[in-house]
Amino acid sequence: RIYVGNQNSGAAGSWEVMKKLEPKYGNAKVVFGPNGDRAVFQQLISGEIDGILVATKYRRGTWIDKLIQTLIDDVKVIDLDDKDLNDKITLSNGQTMPIYDFADIEYDQGLFNDQEATTLTTNILLGVNPKLMSNAQYNHFLSIADRIITSLF
Repeated sequence: RIYVGNQNSGAAGSWEVMKKLEPKYGNAKVVFGPNGDRAVFQQLISGEIDGILVATKYRRGTWIDKLIQTLIDDVKVIDLDDKDLNDKITLSNGQTMPIYDFADIEYDQGLFNDQEATTLTTNILLGVNPKLMSNAQYNHFLSIADRIITSLF
């Protein structure tokens, strides 16, 4: 049982792609619910669900980092380094690129106990027509885009 947030979330979409690349992931029951809900971590701790997939730009001080720090004794961040997930897609110009890349994130940084996990990252393309926006709207869009750049863990 894997929790992926709501049905239209980035994690739910990524889970669908991951199942296509690695069909064995389809054996897991998908659980949907609200994104960013602390209660879902309590469901993980109690055994109601087996795992949580979150799509986020992981960095120190974000909501997910703070949550992991408070639950570090009960929740383990695991490696998501399944090399079957590095299939390539062919772009319209004939070039190929991997759907997912792999990167390491550090969490639970302490004096001597830094921990890291390997996770998936993906490239996204956001397109806007700045001619249809005011400078303020365009700059606001850029600030949002910077905050939502995504990695999975």
